[in-house]
Amino acid sequence: ALAAAGSGSAWRYAVGAFFIDGQRASWPKSANFATCGVSTYGAYSAVWQNAFANPTNPTGTFTLNEPYKANNTFDGWYAAADFSGAKVTTVDSTTTGTLYAKWIEYIPTLAEVKAMADNTNTKASGVVTYINKQNVYVQDATGGLLLYMKENPTFKVGNKVVVRGTKVMYGGAPELKFGEEVSAEASTLPAAKKFDSFEAACTEANLFTRVSFMGLKITSLDSYNNPYVTDGVDTLQCYRMSVDSTFKVGDKVNVTAILGFFDKYQLVGDVAGIEHVVTGVKDQYNYPSRGANGEYTLENKWVISTVEDNYEANKPGVTGFVRGMAAKDGIMYFINRTSGSLVRVNAATGAMLDPLPITGEHLFEALDTTDNTYKGAVTLAFNDIKFDGAGNCLIGACISGSQHFMIYKVDLTTGAATLLIDEKLVDNDDFADIADDGSRTWGGRFDAFGVYGDVNSDAIVMAADANSFYAYKWTITNGVAGAAEQIDCALEPSSDQSLLIQDGAVSVTAFGTAPQIFPVDADYFYVDGWNTLPMLYDMDGTLADDFINCPSGVNVVNNEGDTCKMNVGHNGLCEFQVGDEYFMVMAATNTVGNPPSAFALYKFADASKSFTGLEPLWYFPANGMGSATNGFRTAVPSVEVNGTKATIYLYAGDNGYAVYEFTGKEAGGSVDIENIYENTEAGNVTKIIENGQVYIIKNGVRYNVLGTTVEK
Repeated sequence: ALAAAGSGSAWRYAVGAFFIDGQRASWPKSANFATCGVSTYGAYSAVWQNAFANPTNPTGTFTLNEPYKANNTFDGWYAAADFSGAKVTTVDSTTTGTLYAKWIEYIPTLAEVKAMADNTNTKASGVVTYINKQNVYVQDATGGLLLYMKENPTFKVGNKVVVRGTKVMYGGAPELKFGEEVSAEASTLPAAKKFDSFEAACTEANLFTRVSFMGLKITSLDSYNNPYVTDGVDTLQCYRMSVDSTFKVGDKVNVTAILGFFDKYQLVGDVAGIEHVVTGVKDQYNYPSRGANGEYTLENKWVISTVEDNYEANKPGVTGFVRGMAAKDGIMYFINRTSGSLVRVNAATGAMLDPLPITGEHLFEALDTTDNTYKGAVTLAFNDIKFDGAGNCLIGACISGSQHFMIYKVDLTTGAATLLIDEKLVDNDDFADIADDGSRTWGGRFDAFGVYGDVNSDAIVMAADANSFYAYKWTITNGVAGAAEQIDCALEPSSDQSLLIQDGAVSVTAFGTAPQIFPVDADYFYVDGWNTLPMLYDMDGTLADDFINCPSGVNVVNNEGDTCKMNVGHNGLCEFQVGDEYFMVMAATNTVGNPPSAFALYKFADASKSFTGLEPLWYFPANGMGSATNGFRTAVPSVEVNGTKATIYLYAGDNGYAVYEFTGKEAGGSVDIENIYENTEAGNVTKIIENGQVYIIKNGVRYNVLGTTVEK
């Protein structure tokens, strides 16, 4: 194939693939060298020789590699030249003497058997992975195969066998029929390959091999109690896997089985391959009380994370494709890009509820007025979710360049989506770059959005550009959105030092990957980018406040000796109020922080919410959520307040999610705020505005807009 390609680059790609021991999908004509590798002692061996070098000076115990001989099959190392005695499989520093390689007639690999013409007589060899009477499943390094024996076999699961028979097609899949046992010996069962989805697993290459899935849901049981299970998108039958009465429809299970096929894919095995999923576990860390009288407390309800080793079985979707979370009425909502649905989790227990499919004609498609057809407006739809101040659910996409910025409002009962904002930013004359020839460009990228107000009446929707220090705002009036406004966030890292400064000066030109934005009222908004901790801006783009002003800096202490040094790279925050006091929970560390993927809770000194008054309370989970790659930087909290209790919902991308409960103080004294507003200029009552916050001063006492007392 390389010679026929006649391309020097093809040769370079192939050589490169050899030396990295693998194939790159983006490299044309590159061979798959995954079956070749580097031995402990650094000896490369070409894949076409299918052999690895053995050590001359082993350290510890070394499992011997197989040699290669053309047109022969290796049958083991022996200490005796006549191949008597037991096979030698390992050596160590005390081993002496000569080992002899035994060769037998060539036995085709299972991949070669499957490729043979029908009715070809052949031998096949592999490790037995499952037996159902005369049906035997075997697997080698090239794949798996179903053997249909003439009679029930004498060998067992885990044996390496040689069987003769006839290759046929049966039920739409290759099979070795009329199987007769030639030999069997003890061996090791191959590990099951883990998959995120049925779509990824159900390929010819994986046919008849051991596979494993975490967090499937039982959709139904047949008359033999064999479950049908779904990964949230597709459904497969678990054949010959009859479960007992403890397994019910709706239960979440982990399944390890053989990927079988008879007219369609199925999971074949025995009931031992199905187990119930363990959901949330309790964070056992003792978070100390805070406040003069210990009035502030933090308690975990449950954690599902890679640290707790229960995330794989409880993932809200395929790795990398669930990038947003928001909570409402005790339910966590995750936006699932692959299924186009809202994955829902009961925050009280951590149990996953039925997903809510998002429905609507031409979702994330745009009308092309030239031919009156709908076309894909974005390539990365269903990317983020937020709730506005009135509880309306909004979803958005990830966009860049000439794509449409689209926001939908979703009915949480039916899943019906209604288009709220649709703008192609490159067409906006206020900020698009227009060349002399009339061509237009806009180089921004949005990965998330924020909202303030009620989108059914008056609201603000915002997005931050990953590629610059620009933010964009859509003003909604009477439920109708206007065109985007570009806000130049005036930030000069070399002089303002407004970025997080930990290990020297930071010099960047953009918020960085997947910034989150949070408008807090009509005048101010936060941005949290890959390069920054949260920064507060006014709507003119002036930097109003940020962590450079925080007295405690980036250190958050739980118990003595347990300190978290916050870093950048994960993006997300949430302001909330309990009683008369104000708090902010935010992403504290990224996947390489200590602990990895943790959050921090801060208390503001007063209603001015100045960073100069920020007091760190705790970081949590104390062990973090995990260090699995989170390229989309999501670490978003969501908060619901009920009296003195605040439920804090956390999501750290592909590292997990959790629920904590914070207890604060009751509100102080209050006044009839409406009556005071009517008489603000009378007597000793005045109305003031400080740092964008409105206060009423009466008889020397300061009240916020809710009518509760606050300290200056």
